[in-house]
Amino acid sequence: GMNYRLTNVQAALGLAQTEKLDFAVARKREIARTYLEALAGFEHVTLPVERPACRNVYWMFGVLINDSFGRTKNEVMELLREHGVDSRSFFYPMSEQPAMRGTDPRLPRLDGHRPVSADLGRRGMYLPSGLGLTAEQIRFCIETLKSLAR
Repeated sequence: GMNYRLTNVQAALGLAQTEKLDFAVARKREIARTYLEALAGFEHVTLPVERPACRNVYWMFGVLINDSFGRTKNEVMELLREHGVDSRSFFYPMSEQPAMRGTDPRLPRLDGHRPVSADLGRRGMYLPSGLGLTAEQIRFCIETLKSLAR
């Protein structure tokens, strides 16, 4: 078997990081609130929803690019990059991962009709949400995203 226990140094580093957790969550929620308020009336993206009795920590700030945007998610991401705004695609569905496409008989087959995960993979992207972002940088991301809609 494998030994995945942490060394004392690794454990100390991990514990020190937990002391920053409240700050990190508060900052992530502040960044998300800025995006949510600025994009609330922008019908070309679907924003994350915080459900009652749930508290989203917004590890990353994800949006869905709606068809009304007039561009695909990949086009939007490329244009954002050209304007100096980094973005990332949502994780691709398990059924689209090469290992799960039925090429290895030892693995379960996940092919089939999965409309929700396929749609999220096609339209989902993450906007910048690092803890060190300034208000000006977030505003630039928002303005740039809005300017790209056709």
